[in-house]
Amino acid sequence: MKQKKCYIETSVWNQLFHKDRPDWKDITEIFFNNYENNNISLYISDITIREINNAPLPVFTELSKTINKYSPLILRLNEEVFNLSKEYLKSGILGQEKMNTISDAEHVAICTVNELDYLVTWNYRHLYKADNIMIFNSINMQNGYLKPLTIITPEGLL
Repeated sequence: MKQKKCYIETSVWNQLFHKDRPDWKDITEIFFNNYENNNISLYISDITIREINNAPLPVFTELSKTINKYSPLILRLNEEVFNLSKEYLKSGILGQEKMNTISDAEHVAICTVNELDYLVTWNYRHLYKADNIMIFNSINMQNGYLKPLTIITPEGLL
């Protein structure tokens, strides 16, 4: 079976330390405890690192330790990713352009450009929405990226 290339967006890492959604925390822990058995390779990016660097020190410390434990491959932002993320933002799909919407657009673009199989997220506001997923993939096709991107929660890969 082909290994699934999964980009782990920042909300998934954060969920390991949040107490507000114990069900999501449990699912996220199960996902990380079983990812190797499920033939999954983990990816993050400069975007993830940038967002984690902005966390309060205790959260930053725990997140950094956890990411180091799982050793995901780190993808780098480049001009191609930047240009595609601008297309998402221009479409208005993510609402008003703010730091979090720019980061969300970059997460999707880096997955698309690197032809990953899944963007794994708990972000229901901008990323894990059926209409948005269709629009992201439409913009991708218009820009020559033919592989559809699947946006999914950790639960969908268990």
